[in-house]
Amino acid sequence: VVATFKVLAKIYGRRSQASQDLSAESLTEVLLRCTDPLLRRLAQEQLPAKVSVRVLQSLQVMGLEPPALLVTSLANRAGSLSPEELIAALRPLTAKSIKLAGGRSLLTAAATRAMGQLKSSRQAWELDGLCKALKLDVGEVIPDEELFKEEVSQAG
Repeated sequence: VVATFKVLAKIYGRRSQASQDLSAESLTEVLLRCTDPLLRRLAQEQLPAKVSVRVLQSLQVMGLEPPALLVTSLANRAGSLSPEELIAALRPLTAKSIKLAGGRSLLTAAATRAMGQLKSSRQAWELDGLCKALKLDVGEVIPDEELFKEEVSQAG
């Protein structure tokens, strides 16, 4: 199913050139038909959380708002994602999609956990910016002094 989303994203991206006959409405209909079984499997935790991330990215390419069930599924399993995967998962989300899905507290907890595990200040800044844009209140994180010293020595 994820492969279908990737193909649809490519078709949508090239639609203006090669696929004039494929209207946005028919593309959306196909997408919705593909989404139903996938969302059910994600909700039942039959697929890895990374699948949610890939589908969110495909929906973003197509300019579509993610279904609330997809965002809920991601929020419920966000704790299983690595910090880098969580950043990738948050990029296609909007504050509105999180509010509609009711996943704010779970995503906030995952972001707070991930913040303490990040390996670079660049990633920390990106996660912080995403959290602010998505209205996720990241808790206070105590920085790793050894990691900070390592970054400073690499920069200098």
